[in-house]
Amino acid sequence: KLIICFLVPIVFMIALGVLSYQKAATGMNRSYRESTEQTIQMATDYIDMGASFIEAEGLKYVVDSELARYFLGLCDNDIFEVKSTIESQRSTVSASQVGNEFISNIHLIPNSDHQMISTKSMSKMGIMDEYLQEMGVQKGKSLPKWVDKHNTLDEKLEIKSSDYILVYQMMIQSGEGIVVIDMKTDAIRDFLKGLDLGEGSTVGFVTAGGREIAVRNGERVPEEEGVIFADKEFFLQSGEEAGTSEVTIDGTDYLYLYSKSEDTGASICALVPMRLVTGQADDIRTITIIGVLLASVIVIVIGLGISGSIRRNMKR
Repeated sequence: KLIICFLVPIVFMIALGVLSYQKAATGMNRSYRESTEQTIQMATDYIDMGASFIEAEGLKYVVDSELARYFLGLCDNDIFEVKSTIESQRSTVSASQVGNEFISNIHLIPNSDHQMISTKSMSKMGIMDEYLQEMGVQKGKSLPKWVDKHNTLDEKLEIKSSDYILVYQMMIQSGEGIVVIDMKTDAIRDFLKGLDLGEGSTVGFVTAGGREIAVRNGERVPEEEGVIFADKEFFLQSGEEAGTSEVTIDGTDYLYLYSKSEDTGASICALVPMRLVTGQADDIRTITIIGVLLASVIVIVIGLGISGSIRRNMKR
């Protein structure tokens, strides 16, 4: 009976330990989620900033009067003006390419009567009609601002699609030419490598068209693993802006996070092992269990000692 009396506070101690663990686990889980969500949102904002720099760069060519004269053929009768314009624009696009880490290549595409100006090639003729046909746009109509491929241009200029991940495009004001700027794949991948969400976490950049860059533990995800996000149900069911959910992949539980850009339509996604989310709380649980067990053992030992002492005194 004496030992049972000693065990009463232990029961309360166990109850207190369970409540403390649950409260700590909930708080740490929420804190980790919020912190990781902020990281993903900041990553989206950073890439959006890079996209805005590309748009600003493209706008320069859209309103460039010298380029408009060349695309419209207003200087065709002056070979020196044509040559000067091509050299001037080529120098400008080269400087823009070097000065912006997000830019892979810049292409100024006229109709087939004029030479294309590109950081990739110097002597190819324009392919505006073929380009518009690929994009499904009639001449004089607006192009979608952001896409993730231009197969016609790739074939014409021998561009590797793996060199770019997004494409900014816009008609010049006269409607007789197209400005195309490729966003560099390596720039996005290098940025993703710097996002440390914990051991075993995977971070990805997925375009609206389903192209993907994925990084795990600061390294590129091997190609043999295939697509990590773009074709998965949890990604396809993602909402319009941002969110989180818990998913299971190959028997492992993950926290899935995503944030979608309103401008480019691309998403930053992440898969974080749930063991990282609940890890600190699990440590508290272990410490609580050990503490309760030790306290129980100590109480029982003390209770047995006191009980034995009382029995001896009664025998005397």
